[in-house]
Amino acid sequence: MNASSPGDRFDLAVLLDEQTLVLLGRCAAALPARARVRFAEGTSEGAFRALSWVGEDGAGAALAVIRADGLALVRPADLTLVDEEGAARPLPAVGRVELGPSTVLRTLVATAPGALAAAFDFLLGALLDAELGAPSARTRRFLHAFLREISEQGGFVEIFGRPECGGLFVQGWSIHLAAGAAELWIETDDMDRFPGVIGHFARPDLLDQAHGMVGFMLSVRDIDPAAVKRIYFRSTTGYHHLTIVDHPTRFEGADATRHVAEMLPRIEAPVDIRRSFKRICRPRFEGQETVSTLHRPVRAALDCAIRAEGAGIFVTGWMLDPARQVSRVLLKSTGGVYERIDTIWSRLPRPDVSHGFEADSMIGPKLRVGDHGHGFVVFVPQEMRGTRDDERFYVEIVIEDEEAGFLPLAWTQPAATTVIRDMIAGLELDDPAAETMIVRHLAPVMAGGAASPAAADPPAATVEFGALREARVSIVLPAPSLGGDLEVSLARLAGDPDMARAEILVVAPQAGAERAIGRFRRMVEFFRLGGRLLLTAEALGRHEALDLGARQAVAEHVLFLGLNVLPKEAGWIRRLGRELASADRAAAVSPTLIYEDLSIRYAGREPVIGDRDDGLQSAARFQGYSRHWLERQGTSAVGGITSECCLMPRRLFLNVGGFGRDLVGPAFKDDDLSLRLRAAGAQCLWVPGVELYALDDEPADLANDKWTRACRLVDQGRFGRKWRQANVEEGARQ
Repeated sequence: MNASSPGDRFDLAVLLDEQTLVLLGRCAAALPARARVRFAEGTSEGAFRALSWVGEDGAGAALAVIRADGLALVRPADLTLVDEEGAARPLPAVGRVELGPSTVLRTLVATAPGALAAAFDFLLGALLDAELGAPSARTRRFLHAFLREISEQGGFVEIFGRPECGGLFVQGWSIHLAAGAAELWIETDDMDRFPGVIGHFARPDLLDQAHGMVGFMLSVRDIDPAAVKRIYFRSTTGYHHLTIVDHPTRFEGADATRHVAEMLPRIEAPVDIRRSFKRICRPRFEGQETVSTLHRPVRAALDCAIRAEGAGIFVTGWMLDPARQVSRVLLKSTGGVYERIDTIWSRLPRPDVSHGFEADSMIGPKLRVGDHGHGFVVFVPQEMRGTRDDERFYVEIVIEDEEAGFLPLAWTQPAATTVIRDMIAGLELDDPAAETMIVRHLAPVMAGGAASPAAADPPAATVEFGALREARVSIVLPAPSLGGDLEVSLARLAGDPDMARAEILVVAPQAGAERAIGRFRRMVEFFRLGGRLLLTAEALGRHEALDLGARQAVAEHVLFLGLNVLPKEAGWIRRLGRELASADRAAAVSPTLIYEDLSIRYAGREPVIGDRDDGLQSAARFQGYSRHWLERQGTSAVGGITSECCLMPRRLFLNVGGFGRDLVGPAFKDDDLSLRLRAAGAQCLWVPGVELYALDDEPADLANDKWTRACRLVDQGRFGRKWRQANVEEGARQ
């Protein structure tokens, strides 16, 4: 940036408010359109915007705006301009600083009348720039006064209408207002601008250069037509205003809609603008399904609608449109929700829909062979505010000519889990489109609606068994039934002296337990074990069962133990307890888990949070290696424990919130608990000297396997973001 020319000078500067200075003067060369302004002392900076032009006398002129905090306390002579390339130059000299903004307008009118419209365009951009913060009331009044003074008469408004769809309709005549999209300023006691559409119609009573005018601004919601003083607009030649005639005609609601419908045949405008006016008149939702009544080859139905509080709305269904006549599909409500969904939904194959309409005389001939992509699934994020009792949600299907059909939403009961399980069971998860659908649409509703918002309900029934002295440890065993692997686990625990002071908590579903309780009682009595059988109304996942058992435990310490984990020798619980008691800040301790072939299943792991939305990657240490690799290893701190076998103080487990209930699947829950323990200042330990067998889990059926994989997709991005944010906040505190 070159140094200022001796002739560069701002003859006038007006302080609009404490942060805004408007300058007007002359310059030999054009000033930079954008620059930073730096104070002479300190590091404070502000923004500089400038408009330069050549006046009628051939001399250069400039209008500029400076916005900076504390600007009212700084002398203009102490300001430096820094362009986008970093070059600096002093701000041109300022003749005088005034407080009356009207002097800017008077000076421009006197010296540059041809630049008034361009000057106002510049001031709008510079003073209303969102990056520079909201303008003050004084700044807004200055802009309004400027527009009021420079605008010329451009027509009249004779009719106002507020149709059923909302917004403001105006009708009258104009000379300069062109048909098409427009930006209109409405002056009341204040002044605001709104996007709108303009159409023309023939008026034989007008001169040739004038035309009938209709306009519509959908975003005008709270302005009373009686309060409107003028409407302003920009043409190719400058700014103009429409004057309101005395006692204009007013239409409200259905009357306004009918009036627009009567005007439609007369409106001349581009096709998209005519559609905007036609949209005002299309049918409105009256609480009934109407898609089936359309005289078009379009049919649709909704299968499921779920409202996830605080997250949004999840909808599944199908839409058959073989002639491609649907222009858009909207999710709306009578309370103002308006979201387009056909641009964001994922489509699903629905051959049943195709087959169901093959014999339909209107739709069947238009069906394409092999085209079954009629299903859809969509999640619409919404900041779910409180709704009125009478608020109704619905899907609106709009045909190309603005005809519309409606599908009311009925909220699905029970909650999302059952519906989404059935949907996932039918997906091919190796298809990238299925993964996208899960992450984009199923994940938010599963995390918001399907994840348990609170701990599991207390047991539906409790059965005590055996004699129990004061328990030193409560062993929580989650079991899908009262036989099979549970019998093997209890048999391997029996005979260990540590069981004399251990409370056994078996968490199992109540369904089917009645027939097995007798055998279970005989078994635990034979093994001389004591504790409680906790029967739940619904089958729980492994982590939910462990969490429930911990909350019901009576001992100071809880031991989480999977049915697939079997002790090799007695005394192992006591050894884990000693390691936990001897280490500083120890929160949880896990032993080494080995497979039947003596290779390592668990020997500690280190959760690593990546930079991408891929959740948390656990670097398992020594997994698959022979156990001999651990012969010289000692007890050490590790990043994560395993809930397959873990001993920890019950109070600490409860203090950190137990296993995460913001996660829908099991994949990340162990590491989530470990990270929360570490965030609380505690350590996780691994004891290589204590070994237990860990058998492979039984293979899950296909549906459950898909559910587990889907849950992992849901959790991975959510979990990675959670802990990356936690790390950022921790770093900021340090």
